[in-house]
Amino acid sequence: MTTQQIRGMGTVEKSAEGATVRFERHFPSPPGEVWQALTDPDEMAQWLSEADVDLRVGGAIQVRFDDGTMNGVITTLDPHRVLAYTWVEGEGHESHVTWELERANDGTTLKLTHVKLKADSASGFGGGWHHHLDRLEAVVAGKPLDWSWTTFEELEPLYRS
Repeated sequence: MTTQQIRGMGTVEKSAEGATVRFERHFPSPPGEVWQALTDPDEMAQWLSEADVDLRVGGAIQVRFDDGTMNGVITTLDPHRVLAYTWVEGEGHESHVTWELERANDGTTLKLTHVKLKADSASGFGGGWHHHLDRLEAVVAGKPLDWSWTTFEELEPLYRS
């Protein structure tokens, strides 16, 4: 599998400050529907994992994966447009996730930026976010898609540099 064969590829950029993973995806749905999937714990469970969200600046966000828990604090909240939060898991390294939604003529453009990642974990986040975004698209379209470790294992090497 090559990057030319994969729809929705993101990028990984590495610098002295750490790594950044970026994605841009288009949804044929209005921003409100995409926002709902990004912020409602019941919908998040269908594409990301079980979550609790206190949807306000300074509010806590927690996502419970099979292999660990992410704890964060919401830093930016502009409903239907921008959601940003810290991302802390494992040994306590803090990175930052920003979701931006923009109305497009035929739906919504979503931009995901995850900054301040450790360089050695960037490919895992690239492959993980790629697969989670595929699942997010499926949830918004009303056709949930199960998590697949095989898919993740195929995607992760494509984000190594």
